[in-house]
Amino acid sequence: MILAKMVRQSPDAIADTSSLGSLGLTSSFGLSALRSAIEKESQRRLPPIGLHLRVSELLQMIEAAHNSSAADPSTDLPKVRDTAIREPDSPRSFASRSSITGDFGVGLDMQEIEDLPETDDYRGHSFYFGHFSSTEIATALLRPDPRAHLCGIFCVKEAVKKSHAKLLDLRMDEILVCHDDAGKPFVELRVSKPDIAALNFRFHISITHTRRVAAATCLASWEREE
Repeated sequence: MILAKMVRQSPDAIADTSSLGSLGLTSSFGLSALRSAIEKESQRRLPPIGLHLRVSELLQMIEAAHNSSAADPSTDLPKVRDTAIREPDSPRSFASRSSITGDFGVGLDMQEIEDLPETDDYRGHSFYFGHFSSTEIATALLRPDPRAHLCGIFCVKEAVKKSHAKLLDLRMDEILVCHDDAGKPFVELRVSKPDIAALNFRFHISITHTRRVAAATCLASWEREE
């Protein structure tokens, strides 16, 4: 069982009533790693999971994902992933490099770099495959320390999600961190949800890291809701 392996316990020792947090999965990395590992094995998309989610509820969520995929094939994860380096496109990309207008919010995230799994194959590893686009990974591989760079990108995505309540449930692959010709990072959303599109989000981000920690701040602005 994936969960048992991640928390280093015997499957028989994990009670159905245990929460993920009580089993030690309290960080964004741990929860995201669990979700991406389950999705890779089941080839089904899962809703966001939190530290208060119980094991029994997680199992029900997985079963529901299997059942819904029979009626809606879009819940299946793609078997093959495009590794070409290209700008984000469909279903719809929202550029986020213009000035601040309307209401605004701030998101902040900080992570330990060593919490990211070590690998020699960032494109094939389930965690990186599930959280970063081919372009993000390709950009990281050009840096002296790809893992530190990707940790910063992860922080950006978490900061974006925290900047507005409607963004909290976005998948990591719906938030793309790109760089302009000068190397300045910016964010694009790849979503088709009308309520998010209507707000016309714009993001201004800042990333930093030391040898141990990465952090990112996101200032989001959006059109006023009527």
